[in-house]
Amino acid sequence: MSTQVISSAEIEKASAGLESKDATGVLRWALENLPRLAFASSFGAEDVVVIDLLSKADPGHRVAIFTLDTGRLHEETYDVMEQIRDRYGFAIVS
Repeated sequence: MSTQVISSAEIEKASAGLESKDATGVLRWALENLPRLAFASSFGAEDVVVIDLLSKADPGHRVAIFTLDTGRLHEETYDVMEQIRDRYGFAIVS
């Protein structure tokens, strides 16, 4: 598997072009231009909004969603993780 390296000039060009885009537009750009993406989530309200946006921008679920499960997460967090699996079909890696 090859790794794509993005130059600083490409990053600057992308940054300038993304300033006018909304969150969905930025996610779509990332899906089109980056070979592998992962989203670290703590499953708080803001993260669930991003997951909802990802589900619309990435119907094939190429983005990996992961959390750092220390074994000390609140039960509610596990419940939200399960609800996300059920509702959106994302696999969640912990």
